[in-house]
Parts: sequence; C-alpha cells; structure tokens
Amino acid sequence: MNMPIVKRAEIAFWDVAIQAMSQNEPIRRAIRIIHKAAQPSRLRRVAGLLAITACSGLLSGMILGLVTTYLR
Repeated sequence: MNMPIVKRAEIAFWDVAIQAMSQNEPIRRAIRIIHKAAQPSRLRRVAGLLAITACSGLLSGMILGLVTTYLR
C-alpha cells in the first residue's frame, strides 16, 4: 500500500478502538453512560439547574451580608 504513515496509524488506531469497544464490557458500559449524559437536553437541564443554584447562592449571600451589616 502506498498510504501515508498518518493514515495507516489512524486505521490501526480505529481497528484497536473498535475491537475494544465491541468486546470489552466495561468500555461499552462507560460509552453508554457518557452517551446518555452528553445528550443536549440533559446538558441544558443540568446547566440551568447549576445556574439557578449559583444565582440563588449569590443572592442569599448578598442578602445575608447586608442583613449582618445592617444589624451591627
């Protein structure tokens, strides 16, 4: 074959990767978990919940700081 070394290395990598993904149960389980977690709707939901939590924490900290300053 008259193929560049990069293409041969890539083909060899994917041969090994596909073999590992098809026959190794822990790798298949990890791929399923990562795929489920990486779905866009779930990512948006988690990002939204994190944003709400961060904003409420910031707001409650500011209010608590103002109240303690006012009561001194």
